Amino acid sequence: MSASFIATTTESKSSETENARCECCGMTEEYTAAYIQSVRTLYAGKLICGLCSEAVKYEISRWGIKQRQVGVEEALALHTRLCCEFVASPSPTVDFISAIGEMFRRRLILDLPRAVTSASPSPMNIPAVDGGAICAAAVIGGAGSCLPALSGGV
Repeated sequence: MSASFIATTTESKSSETENARCECCGMTEEYTAAYIQSVRTLYAGKLICGLCSEAVKYEISRWGIKQRQVGVEEALALHTRLCCEFVASPSPTVDFISAIGEMFRRRLILDLPRAVTSASPSPMNIPAVDGGAICAAAVIGGAGSCLPALSGGV
């Protein structure tokens, strides 16, 4: 009778979960103690989430194809560095400003060829301002612009 009680107690302890943080991406998730131990055994003592685990496996296989064998520790370091760069990315406001700047660089400075569609105006019909400079509203296109200062209030 006491043996079944001990087995039940052990079973309930092994299925208890605890919150743990991934050492690569920082995501917090619930894990069992047995799972945490098995992951740490596989990944050089570090606890990583399932997504990071797959990314580390990919790094190992990717470098294996390039004829350079990479161990778990090195693949883990590569992925951790990538996660740190991603987490340290700028705020959404800065990303939006960068995207708008990149759009204007491509359209105005580099003068890359424009994709011609039936909805876009032909280059001959683009409105010009001040001696041939392209108007921002013509570059952004659409029914109106979310940047009224650049598009002249359109």
